[in-house]
Amino acid sequence: MYSMLEMNVNWLAVLVTAIGYMAIGALWYGPLFQKLWMQLTGVTEESVKAGAAKAYAMMFVVALVSVFVLAMFVLTLDAAAFIDGLIIGFFVWVGFQATVMLNPVIFEKRPFRLFLINAGYNLVTLLAAGGVLAIWQ
Repeated sequence: MYSMLEMNVNWLAVLVTAIGYMAIGALWYGPLFQKLWMQLTGVTEESVKAGAAKAYAMMFVVALVSVFVLAMFVLTLDAAAFIDGLIIGFFVWVGFQATVMLNPVIFEKRPFRLFLINAGYNLVTLLAAGGVLAIWQ
């Protein structure tokens, strides 16, 4: 175990993994699920295009923060194998993503299919990021 002051985060790994996080998002919300996601959210192509630059910039910051925090978990838990990173990514997803993302389904009556799309994206990104961060320290 490390103290917070002793942790040496691999910033290149964080940056590259955050870029991968964005690439997965481009595929996920593009060719894989764009039509269904737009139908479920009511978002139009025009509104997506109108705010794309700002949205992508903000999402990259979100990706950096998410990947950095995940890197801290990986270092704290001393994960060095890809499978260890997958396990950490999975438990972070279950504990901090999927459970919280159910709130709009339960209380706002949002479609469960929308939850599956969004939570699925978060699961895939956290699994990939956890695996990469574990082996690239």
